Parts: sequence; structure tokens; C-alpha cells
Amino acid sequence: VRDNYLKRPPGGEPIKLSTCLRFVRMHDLADRIADEVLLTPVLYSMHDGQPQHAYNLGEGDVRLQLRLVSFAICKGKRLAAGRLIERFGLLDLGLEDLELPCWSEAQGRFRDVCQACVREAEEAEERELRAASDRKMAAAAEEDACCLQLPEAVAANVFLVSTEAELQEIRVRLQSVVESAPADGPDAGTLLGRRGAAIGLDTEWKPFLEKRGGMQKHRRSSQSVVSMEPCSTLQVAAEDFVVVFDLLALAPADRGTAQTLSAILTSLFNHRGIVKLGFGLQNDLQRLAASYPHLDCFKQIYGTLDLQEALMEARRNKGQTTGLSSLCLEFLGSPLSKRLQTSDWGARPLRPEQLSYAALDAHCLLTLARTLHSHDREPAIKAAMRLQDLKVHSVAQKMVVSVAGVALPAATVDAEAVAKASQDIALKGSEIRAMKAAGKAKSAWQAEVAVLLQLKARFRELAGVDWVPPVSPAVS
Repeated sequence: VRDNYLKRPPGGEPIKLSTCLRFVRMHDLADRIADEVLLTPVLYSMHDGQPQHAYNLGEGDVRLQLRLVSFAICKGKRLAAGRLIERFGLLDLGLEDLELPCWSEAQGRFRDVCQACVREAEEAEERELRAASDRKMAAAAEEDACCLQLPEAVAANVFLVSTEAELQEIRVRLQSVVESAPADGPDAGTLLGRRGAAIGLDTEWKPFLEKRGGMQKHRRSSQSVVSMEPCSTLQVAAEDFVVVFDLLALAPADRGTAQTLSAILTSLFNHRGIVKLGFGLQNDLQRLAASYPHLDCFKQIYGTLDLQEALMEARRNKGQTTGLSSLCLEFLGSPLSKRLQTSDWGARPLRPEQLSYAALDAHCLLTLARTLHSHDREPAIKAAMRLQDLKVHSVAQKMVVSVAGVALPAATVDAEAVAKASQDIALKGSEIRAMKAAGKAKSAWQAEVAVLLQLKARFRELAGVDWVPPVSPAVS
């Protein structure tokens, strides 16, 4: 083993590491091989982007896991050590009074050093993710030239609101929209035909880290279910300007700006003379309400028009796509750039290109709605563009949106059964993620996916809505 697999002589063949490690595990040889010989190539493989060798070597053997981690720390490979500690869940162990062959008191308490390594590894991964995102956005920037752009006059009036002073300034501007709107609107067409009687709404949030790989991908099934991120921004687009509300700064319950923000938005959302345009608006409202349950403004919106719902209804038998970018290409002549959709909306400060992207997603709804309503070739689209009232209800501690102001009858919902079904779905999803992270066969976790789909179907029968992961309320 030592001479033929774990050594790379000058000019020799590559190390056959996977074959060697299987042999070592099969015959329980790890204790017979020195750390320098056995563990050095394993750490090198992690550096080369192949952590599975370390994972497979230590799987199920806590002594070998600790030996590998302590060796990595002693060799200055703290990032590799942090990833291994997280992968093996070693911080859940006591880590006290351990006798490690290459550890000395001068290095500090082993547990403290392990915690520091995990923090360093997480910070390094975040830096890598940001750098990769920046490279991707830079490479795709040239493609934006052929995409839909904000009108110059509107682009010059995109306002980021994140402080009390900015909130008071924008309050005056939004109040003018309310005052100039008609008292009521009989239908969507009437309001869309009036300048100043429509606003576009959209929201952004930080991408779900678990989908991005690295340490986040390797959370163990015994850990708590990862919650979805709260909404980071809310965009409100009027005819000549767009407001980007920084919800992470303004909306948390302990901020003095929270109720002021709620009052400003309520005056807009409850005005029936202003049509509120969205794309997937029910999902956005559900997420906003779950993110900030203490704000009344996200509990109901009157006079909404969801363009996605209208297109799906009008084209339900045609099998045509209803993505916002493709619709802009079809009806406005240019697609939307989506390269910033998965950028880090939780990072501050927001970049100028993020603000432009967020503003355009909301403002394009105004032009798109009017174009769709006047589209003579598909009268079904115009017929499907009806105003709706949206209200949010809490069912079994989940936010559920009802349409046309009709509340869900409490007597028809078995809250306990809904809560149990939701818990089963979350646990099954966590189990599937753990199986994928552990490299289980595809056939194994696909069988569990089938069970997950059955659980989700059961949830819909009980609650009347599709299951969505819980949203973490925003904290300061």
C-alpha cells in the first residue's frame, strides 16, 4: 500500500488514491499507516477539488475523522479542516479531553480551533461564491445590450430607500400617486388606460445557499430544516420613477421605520383606483407576509392584476411559455436579462446594476400589461385580465393567499394534519439532500423523491394550496 499507492516517485504514475483507500478501509489498515503517508494525499485531493476521498475515508469512523482533522490543522490546511469538521458533524461531539497524536496544548483547545476553522471555511466559501458570481456577471454583461432597458427618464429616477429620512422623502412622491388616481376603477382596462393609475410590484431575496454547493450542500439530515431567505427588497414602479425599498433595513420588527413603511404601502395597496401589477404576485405576497408577519401592509392588496395568471389562463391549452423574459421578447421586442436574478440580494450595499435590474423587473410590467390588453390577435388574454383582491391567512403557521377577498373557512382545514404533513415534507426533503451529499445511488434517492411528491399532493389536499418551504422572518 505504502510503496505502490500512496507514494508518487519522481516521474512515476499518478497515485491510485480511490483504489488505495478502498483497500485501507476494507482491511482496516488506517491505524497501521503513518499520517504523513496516508493523510497527505487525501488533503492534496481536497485541494484539487476532490473532497470525496476524505469523506469516504472518514465515513463512520470518528477516530479517523478526528485524526484527519487534527492532521490538516497541524499542516496549516485550516480550510480543509473546516470543511471536514462540518461534513462529519464533529462540533456536535464533546471534543473535550481528547488524546490526539499530533496535537499539543500550545495549539489551544481543540474544540476552539475547530470552531475557528469552520468559520474560516464558511467565509472562504462565501468569498469564492461571490467571486464566481462576479465573473459570471462580467462575462454576461455584454449580452445585456440586446435586452430590454429602462427608459432613460425612468433610469434617472430609481430611488433606493433604506433610512428614515429617505422613507419620508419618498412618502411625498408616492402620496402624489395616490392623490392623482381615481377613487375607484371598474375594471383593469379602465385603469390601464389612465396614466398614473397603475403600479408594478416585484420583490427580490437572497438565493438559497443549499443549491450553490460547498459546505451548504453537505448539511446533515439531523440538522434543522433550512428555511428560505426573507424578502430583501420590494420594488414599486410608477410611470416615471421606481422605488426600491430595502426591506432588510426598513422592515424588521425592531426598526422604527417598520410601521412607517407599512403605512406608506397600505395607502397604495388598499387604493382601488390603482391597479397593482405583478408576475406571480400571489407567491410574492405570501413570501412578504411570511418574512414580515408584523406588517399589516402585506396582509392584503386590493385591485391586483397578475399577468402570469392571466397568460396561463388564456393559453392553458396551447402549451406556450409564460416566463416574463420570453413574454417581453414576444410582446415588447426584447427579452429581460436574468443574469442578476440569483445575485446576492442579501449583501449590502446593493450594486447599481442590481438596482437597475430590480427596477426594470417592476417597471416593465406597466408596458407589458398595456400591450397585452390591446393585443387583438389573442382576445382571450384581454378577457383573462381581471382585477382581484388578495388576502393572506395563517393556516397551520403557514401563510396562505386567497383570491377575491374570500377567506379560507377555518372549519374546513385540519390545522394539525396540515402541520404534520408540512413537517413530513421538510424531513423527507432533508433526507433526500443528505443522500445526494453522501453520494448515494441515483435510484435510491429517486425513490424517495416519489414519496416526497406524494406527501406534497397530500398537503395540497389538506390545505388547498401548494407546499412551500418556510421563510425565515427578517432579523436586524
